[in-house]
Amino acid sequence: MIKKTKFEKLEEALGRGRVRKDFLLSPLTTFKSGGSAEYFFRAEEEKDLINALIAAHQLEIKFRLLGGASN
Repeated sequence: MIKKTKFEKLEEALGRGRVRKDFLLSPLTTFKSGGSAEYFFRAEEEKDLINALIAAHQLEIKFRLLGGASN
């Protein structure tokens, strides 16, 4: 049996191709500053956000919610 990575489990929970790995955050911020996120997911609907929070909790992944990333 092949053990799935956290990334594979996230994709399974949130949709293949919707989770990015080592995602550079600076293009999303007002001042173009910021590092990279180990995993990045953009919620399109409320249910996406709920599913992402549940998946992060189950997989013991620390997370941050970003709004407009202007502060």
